[in-house]
Amino acid sequence: MAVKNRIYDFLFYLLIGTLYANALSRALVAATILEIPQASLFLWCAVCILVFYGVFFNRVTALSAFGGLALVLLALCLYLRWQRFEAAWYLELRALLEELAGFARDELPYREAYNRPIGIGIAAGVSLLTAVNLLVRFNFYILTGLAVGVYAVPIFMDWGSSDYAVGLGIFCFLVLLAKKLNRCTLPREKREPRANAGLSAALLPVCLLLVGCAHLLPKPEVPRYFLDAADNLFYDFGQDQTMFFSEESGLLGGPTSLGNRYVMEVLSERPVNLGGLVMDTYTGVSWNISEEQQLTLTRSENEWYTASEYPKKLREMQEYFMRYYGWSTSMVTVYIGENRTRSLFSPPFRSSIWISDSVSLQQGSLGRLTVKNPLAKHSVYAIAYIPWNYSNEYLVYVLRSLQPGDDVGGVDPEPYLQLPPTLPDRVGELALQLTAGCDNVYDRMKALESYLVGFPYTLEPERLPAGEDFVDYFLFTGQEGYCVYYASALAVMGRCAGIPTRYVEGYAMPEERNESGNYTVTNAQAHAWAEAFFPGFGWVPFEATPSNYYAFYTGEPGTAAEHPEPEDESPDRDANLIAGIGAEEPEAPEPPITEEPEQPASSSANRPSLPQKVALFLLAAAVLAALALWGLVLLYRARLNRVDAQPDREAAIAYYGRLLEAVGSLGYPIRPNETAHAHAQRVGGQITFEDGATLFEPANVFALASYSANGISEQDRALVERCYRQLLQRMSATKRGRLKTLVERYILMRY
Repeated sequence: MAVKNRIYDFLFYLLIGTLYANALSRALVAATILEIPQASLFLWCAVCILVFYGVFFNRVTALSAFGGLALVLLALCLYLRWQRFEAAWYLELRALLEELAGFARDELPYREAYNRPIGIGIAAGVSLLTAVNLLVRFNFYILTGLAVGVYAVPIFMDWGSSDYAVGLGIFCFLVLLAKKLNRCTLPREKREPRANAGLSAALLPVCLLLVGCAHLLPKPEVPRYFLDAADNLFYDFGQDQTMFFSEESGLLGGPTSLGNRYVMEVLSERPVNLGGLVMDTYTGVSWNISEEQQLTLTRSENEWYTASEYPKKLREMQEYFMRYYGWSTSMVTVYIGENRTRSLFSPPFRSSIWISDSVSLQQGSLGRLTVKNPLAKHSVYAIAYIPWNYSNEYLVYVLRSLQPGDDVGGVDPEPYLQLPPTLPDRVGELALQLTAGCDNVYDRMKALESYLVGFPYTLEPERLPAGEDFVDYFLFTGQEGYCVYYASALAVMGRCAGIPTRYVEGYAMPEERNESGNYTVTNAQAHAWAEAFFPGFGWVPFEATPSNYYAFYTGEPGTAAEHPEPEDESPDRDANLIAGIGAEEPEAPEPPITEEPEQPASSSANRPSLPQKVALFLLAAAVLAALALWGLVLLYRARLNRVDAQPDREAAIAYYGRLLEAVGSLGYPIRPNETAHAHAQRVGGQITFEDGATLFEPANVFALASYSANGISEQDRALVERCYRQLLQRMSATKRGRLKTLVERYILMRY
């Protein structure tokens, strides 16, 4: 009878475990862009549940499985180390994992080859959680809560759902509920981690009948505002998904990584900057927004909002200049996809805006457009604006003729001249020196702009030291950075020269279009720039970031003939542009779901003795240490592989940096502001290499790679790499040196 019950339980747990794991896996897959066949996913779940059932059958099988897995991993690690981690299958696996990581970060497009590995990973993770909470110890509430989370989040976030997965999940819930009630009827002393499944199995037809009836009966539609309310609730827990530069602390600068995640798709006649956040108060370490008053805009009869940030008089002046400029009002159309944001991104000199949804549109006194509630997914909005070409001779003539004493058109420029009292005097002195001899606002801004463009561009500048002014540190000490540095310096120096300026963050559209003819904007296009106010005209952008300077002033058509006056200037003339965007919805894959495997819970009977506990603890510690060391070695080799994959110039610079770290570990660190040749001369013959070379040879290669326009040869690169590896071998010659090198190289990751 006991054997019969064992077989009965085995079949029950195998069936329910497979159905439950398949239901959750199918729900997860339905929320992504993966296209995994339902039969394949069911088969993977069944195999995983069968394997885990054998692993968690009892204590002996669990210990044997984990011990065997540890031995296999150890043998595999030794084999790969013997092969110098160059086995063909290992290299292919690593390449696949790196490709999957890029796909998860939305840096690579979707390929059908991803279906199998990601599907197996999802099935294995969900099956492991199912086995732990169903076989090791029955945890009804964990299983139910996990299912609710897997179903609720994709449905409320409108990521996609599967009726098959929902129905199968409800069926499994009813069966597990019957098992829970059956177990609760037993006396506490007779309850087992896996209670007899007889009654639960007998109720399987009843549960199946209930689910079938629920599927056939008519169901009411859920009002959309309930889903929007839930979606907004999830949105409020996070931050706006489209602003990146300002951290929670609000401090400027420091290393940054923009990534390549999808933000929006833009239909436009030409690339244009789209501003989203305007700030006017500089504190020395951050940009802030002064007290901004919000104005709620109203729709006109043609469904468009009048959204110009300028008073009527100034707007009429812009249209007057545009008449002689020869360009008509243009339009950009934005499709936000799956993103949620309260910020609307618009080009300068906008006039009106149309939004696909009925929203409460607000405009701040600084010109920023926001909505009261975040836009619904897949929303579209179109903005009409004046497409000024900032390198056009006529526009330059107009801007040069405008003087600070002219009519400002109802805009108060005083708040945009604010400077912190802690700003060092040398910033203002430099600004006045650069603008000396310029008799108009435009030439002064161009002089400052031309000076800043010469600074090196990098995404990894040094962090701002405590007590330093951000702009002062950039101009006189750091002298390198990314767009935030250039825009802040241009705005602050413009104010020092008596020019009203403001700081703007948004996006600079890429120069190339996608397959649909639109511009795909990602985090990589996040940008910041400065705008100067011209009386009688408005806020004019200026671009001091070297990587964007050329495209900003030359990437747009510059003749009026290329933009003939249209017969109909009403917003309806661009309805075909609105209809054309989003026809093929750009989808960004959700990050892969990783599950933390739970350790099997031990029952109260047959507890291991103290020696067994100690042995098990030592075995687990050894396995974890081996796995950790293996992971650190893999990480180190991956870092070297990334260096090897670079061109000769970049690889030589990277290897020389590692060489300096190793030399510093030996007691000869390079001093602040010390050049490579000065450091090599100071060290002298203390550091030598096998071929008689000293630090002078790699220092010469580093200087050529950093400053020469001719580049370096492959032999020069090999010289720096050879010196680096020889020094590491010498440092590891003794036991003490080997331990120190191991800690610094793999754990501290210094070189």
